[in-house]
Amino acid sequence: MPYLSDFKAILFDVDRTLIPPNREIFPEVIEVLKKLHIKGIITGICTGRGYASVVNEFMPIFSENSVHIMAGGSLVISNSGRVLWEKTIDPQTTEELKELVIQTESVGIFMKPDAQYAFGDVLKGIQEHPWNQIGKDLNTMSSDGVGLLYIAKPSEQVTAFLDQHPKLSFKEMESNQGYPYYDITAKGV
Repeated sequence: MPYLSDFKAILFDVDRTLIPPNREIFPEVIEVLKKLHIKGIITGICTGRGYASVVNEFMPIFSENSVHIMAGGSLVISNSGRVLWEKTIDPQTTEELKELVIQTESVGIFMKPDAQYAFGDVLKGIQEHPWNQIGKDLNTMSSDGVGLLYIAKPSEQVTAFLDQHPKLSFKEMESNQGYPYYDITAKGV
């Protein structure tokens, strides 16, 4: 049986792991993270969420030497926001996806380290989220540096595009509310 001292790092998922469904961080969780740091164990999060969705609420509870795997595995980033490794969707494909999301009026969130890019009610929801998430208008986004695209309730057009695109990987999942969504990354992430 392994001992805590056998581990150099422990990474935690965010939703329903670090935080319960009510989305509040328990003080006990913060205390455990501090104790792990004191024992010399690097901690961090491993999540499909983008850095901009957790930077203000979660980064302060981790030590300075924390390392995080984010955006569906497309980004490894330090607690301070320094990108340690990333594999992004190429700009041309990102632009095609951006046009498709706008054209089909899909619920889409493009995740970059600096912000989550969306439009309409989705952007408003990001900007008004209690975690003080960073959200910007999709129309202002440059097409470089997108690690993950989240699309909820994907249309047939979106699914057909993804099925035929050789540079993308995607996985279909189900939200807490029961609707399907895709996490889309560059091939190989």
